[in-house]
Amino acid sequence: MATQCPGTTYKTGDDAFVSIIDGIRKKALSHPDSPALSFLPDGKAENAELCSYSRLDMRARAIAAAIQATGQGDGRPVLLMLPPGLEFIAAFFGCLYARAIAVPMTPPGLARMARTFNRLARIVEDSGSRVFITSARLRKAVEELAERVHFADSIRIICLDETDDALSRS
Repeated sequence: MATQCPGTTYKTGDDAFVSIIDGIRKKALSHPDSPALSFLPDGKAENAELCSYSRLDMRARAIAAAIQATGQGDGRPVLLMLPPGLEFIAAFFGCLYARAIAVPMTPPGLARMARTFNRLARIVEDSGSRVFITSARLRKAVEELAERVHFADSIRIICLDETDDALSRS
């Protein structure tokens, strides 16, 4: 598709939307149980993890509310240190919903974390982000990483395992 000007309406069949977020919201309302995403953790279709439009929309809105609660949405960078999967995608869309800039930081294996801390700390420093989105499994590593930057005391961590879907109603 050719690049379009902001505010341009995109059309797909009978559906029209202004942005991808608008498209997800409309699909969540009109076809809530239709699959929006499928993730193949091992590359095999029979093991696919599915996410409906309503689930994606709800998770993204809850994550966006958590980002907004930190005061760091609206054009500011948000670091995503998550493994590949549906939660990463929901967090990415949560950033879009909050009008934040998603900065993906795919974590290395925990065994290699010590060797890559300096590189990851430079990403944090360069982005200037004050918000991390991560999982409970990676929280300790993110806390250690946050301690290495000069603005560590102002970093907020959003743990997806603790982000309540009820925030989506905020």
